[in-house]
Amino acid sequence: MLTATVFFRSTSIRASLTVFAFGIFNLLGQGYAQTLKDGVEKGLCHSPSVKKAIAEASRSFHEITRVRAGTLPQASLDTSGGAAFRNRSIEGLQVANGDALLSREARFTIDQILFDFGTNRLLTESAVLRNEFQRLLIEDVREQQAGLIAETYLEVFKNRLELKVIEAHLSTLLKILEDARNLEVEEGKDDSLVLEGRVLMARSKMTEVMAKMKGLETRFKLLTCMDGTAGMGLVKMPTSICDHIDIMESPQVRAAELAIKVSEANIQASRQDKLPKFYFEGESAIGENVAGISGSDKEWGALITMKWNVFDGYRKKAIVCQNMAELDKDLAAREDVILAIKDTVGSNQEELNGAIKRRTQLLEARGKISESLKLYKAKLEAGEKKATLLGLANNNREYLAIELDSIGALISGYQAAVRGMVAAGGFLEYLGIESAECCMEKAASD
Repeated sequence: MLTATVFFRSTSIRASLTVFAFGIFNLLGQGYAQTLKDGVEKGLCHSPSVKKAIAEASRSFHEITRVRAGTLPQASLDTSGGAAFRNRSIEGLQVANGDALLSREARFTIDQILFDFGTNRLLTESAVLRNEFQRLLIEDVREQQAGLIAETYLEVFKNRLELKVIEAHLSTLLKILEDARNLEVEEGKDDSLVLEGRVLMARSKMTEVMAKMKGLETRFKLLTCMDGTAGMGLVKMPTSICDHIDIMESPQVRAAELAIKVSEANIQASRQDKLPKFYFEGESAIGENVAGISGSDKEWGALITMKWNVFDGYRKKAIVCQNMAELDKDLAAREDVILAIKDTVGSNQEELNGAIKRRTQLLEARGKISESLKLYKAKLEAGEKKATLLGLANNNREYLAIELDSIGALISGYQAAVRGMVAAGGFLEYLGIESAECCMEKAASD
């Protein structure tokens, strides 16, 4: 921000006007205590939403192991012991005489699926795709959280700029008021009440901005665990959102495409699940007085078995229909996501263009007001003291309005650019922040 003070001197009259000018779209974050990138990086490290998304991805990863376990051997050991009673005869031969015996048995079994027409393979593929889906959701959550942090950061930055402008405006008003009071002593006229009212209004506005800024700084600290009152700065803002995004590579679109693949795999798996399955079953047992039959008992077996649920009340058919409906929903959701991103990017690009255009118009308006300074100087030299002081007060008020509008254009332009890039998943890349995937890979290698 550039500050220039213009002094007018004529006998006992001294008036000053402070003019503010700053490059709306060229504020750099160099030499500041914390930049927007710093705030976003810190905020992502402490965000409960991001931690929740990471936990969901971890859970889905272990789901792969659970599903894949169906293709591996299943072994179990069962033991039993206790009193057993049986009275049984076969063709006149007394097998069990009806006495209560102490029964003991240990049985080891192993099962291995041999062929299931690819059902387990498809279920495993679906689980892998769901894990990739959850990992993409981490990126989307990170983008959304970064947008929330940036929104708060920009609001804090806006309030600080506004406060500086209002402080300078108030300082100028006080100097003009002082000169007006000196003029009243000379000429016996009282027009300082208007200036005193404007001073009170400026102080009221300053109080309002400071209160709002304190609340925003508190919120920023909660989001990032950083000092909300430290210095801030902005990176250069893009003038074209589309130059920094690829809608089809956004986390939301890629996640929607993975959801389609998951549904396709589930449809195939549910269809294959209606077919027979072939297993190897091995069993070995040793016992004493098993089932109340006196004597030792040993057995083993190795079998190839087929299991086929010929009729299940149309349960599996209903599952296939459900998965097909889920696929239709995912296809529609993908189109909906693409349209929503295009709409968000387009509307925010228009808002960004409007902010740039507003800035150009404000610069032109400021130039016009600057021309009026020459006229006030000529009036002072001609001895029109009182009219010049009131004109300076009005001129200063116009400058305040222009500078506040300029700050509004700055922040609205930034916020539009941020919203557009967040919607398309390009904001973190623009800031130079690594993806969650890269962070996790580095953590694993370390």
